[in-house]
Amino acid sequence: MHSIIKMILTSALLVLSVIPAASQDGIYGSGGGRLIFSEDEQVSQHYYKPFARLGWSGDMADLSVSYYRWISYTVTDAVFNKKEIDINQPEADITIYAGDILSMSGGYSYMSCPTGITENPCCP
Repeated sequence: MHSIIKMILTSALLVLSVIPAASQDGIYGSGGGRLIFSEDEQVSQHYYKPFARLGWSGDMADLSVSYYRWISYTVTDAVFNKKEIDINQPEADITIYAGDILSMSGGYSYMSCPTGITENPCCP
């Protein structure tokens, strides 16, 4: 897993060192939140999901990082015991434009579940 992260970071740094002169669009960002209500026969979910995104876009590449936070997310075990948890989800994406009709994209996302959860039910 760590070698994948190192490879993605090395590739991103290589792209950033080669392409800064091609940048015309520059830095962009966004943020906001979602309020989610969902229900099925057994379980109902009501949680909040604030997010932030920051990126750099140019003629040949688009790099972005984002962060999501799941607040008051409810996990349920097999006997319907409920527990509210908070989840962190950072993410990184890269898109390289190799001409007018070809682009390559890749990304990495990670969910960190709270300690004390043994079976990892928090990652939907």
